[in-house]
Amino acid sequence: MRLKHFSILFSITGITVLYILSLFSQPPLIELQELPIYEGKMVIVEGRVTKCYMTKNSGQMLTIENNNSTATVYITGRVNVEYGDILQVTGRVERFRESWEIIVDDEKSIQVLEKWNKNVIPIQVLADNPTKYLGLNIKTTGHIDMIYSDCFYLMDYNSGCSLLVFCNFSNIPFVSQFKGSKVYVTGVFSFDKQTLRYRLESYDSKHGILFPAEE
Repeated sequence: MRLKHFSILFSITGITVLYILSLFSQPPLIELQELPIYEGKMVIVEGRVTKCYMTKNSGQMLTIENNNSTATVYITGRVNVEYGDILQVTGRVERFRESWEIIVDDEKSIQVLEKWNKNVIPIQVLADNPTKYLGLNIKTTGHIDMIYSDCFYLMDYNSGCSLLVFCNFSNIPFVSQFKGSKVYVTGVFSFDKQTLRYRLESYDSKHGILFPAEE
């Protein structure tokens, strides 16, 4: 009987030790600027997707940004992410030419912490740091101001900032009636080189104009 009790106790102790060891073996969560310190090691990083494209060998390349630092993520597969999504990535740090990469062998090692359309970015924030959001899917809010044939101004009454929004009005009949209405707008934040102005392009099927009651 004592031997049986000893075996059970030994098994429980062994499981406890393995659990404690597993806690210490978890990759550390680091900042992107710390990647050179961890060359060849597994790490966890977080960042916003600023680039995303497929490679010739059916892999996927992402660029993520966080606190003004960027890193390339190479995935030996494909994950469903979009520009502006915030990710948590677990992978191995490798140096490629003059930059640092995070190699991800398992698609499950990438988690979407926040979809781009769940976070409302005020127009004033876009105005203060426009290059941070350039080319990304974003969601912002304001009141419909001046309306034209293919665009309108979105006004933030609190800051006095406005944003020019280009969209397809065919899905919004009698749009002129909504002047002054508060709306949420999703689209790609871009820069027009001809007019030298930042703008929001809301043409894609995943973009659009939402009134507060429709959220």
